[in-house]
Amino acid sequence: MTTPGPGPVEPAATGRILFAALASGPLYLAMYFAQTGISRGPDAGGYSAAIALYVAATLGLFGFYGWLLRLCRSGLSRPARLLVLGLPVLYSVLWLATAPAFSSDVFAYIAHGYVRVGLDGNPYEVHSAAVAASPIGAELSSYGWRPVFPPSPYGPLVTHLEIGVVRLAGDDVWLAMVLFKLVAV
Repeated sequence: MTTPGPGPVEPAATGRILFAALASGPLYLAMYFAQTGISRGPDAGGYSAAIALYVAATLGLFGFYGWLLRLCRSGLSRPARLLVLGLPVLYSVLWLATAPAFSSDVFAYIAHGYVRVGLDGNPYEVHSAAVAASPIGAELSSYGWRPVFPPSPYGPLVTHLEIGVVRLAGDDVWLAMVLFKLVAV
């Protein structure tokens, strides 16, 4: 049984999807710069502008995503649906090399893994703060990680993932961050 090809509405929907994808790119970029400005704190200058930019970019992205959800409800062809799902993955891949500005979770994961790999300790017993005095402690801190975290609160699956990523990355904190983000994508 064959399915009919896309009707006359389909090219218009695909065009709208591409428009939303291309227009959201600058909004993601604006959000990145806004987050960086906000994370420097109110004394660094441009703080209020960074907050306004962050709010505007976030609202713009939510608007585009709401619009895309409405388009999806109208019934899209498989290629159009793949485009809707694939573009966020593409943007996630493009942001792999950037360090998060608002969250240091990925760096806590690296510290948990390093407890085992670099300090030969048990991540369930040794506080990840012990990593602060290690060879990667200063680099973790430069990314915003603070040595205040307890031993790993995660189960064996996540803890083995933390250990595996740190084994692969060695002492390269940036590579470990990219590997963790890649797992998330």
